[in-house]
Amino acid sequence: MKGLLAPMFEKRGFHWEALQAEWVGPATGLSPAELMEEIKVLTDEGKVIGGVDAWIYLARFVWWMHPFYLLGSLPGFHAAFEYFYRTFAANRYCVGGTCRIGGD
Repeated sequence: MKGLLAPMFEKRGFHWEALQAEWVGPATGLSPAELMEEIKVLTDEGKVIGGVDAWIYLARFVWWMHPFYLLGSLPGFHAAFEYFYRTFAANRYCVGGTCRIGGD
């Protein structure tokens, strides 16, 4: 995902970083296991936003993703987005019909 999305967000002031980077755990206060559960956004204010809420937060800054931000703010849509995000995250190593154990 980094190769596709990083440039789009970096030109808007975000820095795409591997969750395994040494500084990330101490900066977020999260354990290595918690970091690997889902995408995380560390805001300038030091707030950690994870999972679908991270994507909804990021969508505010890209004009063509803004509808996702608006819909994600609504309770029914947020629950649906959360369901789809969790389903995808649980099967992220089995995308395209090919499964890799542990992401290898």
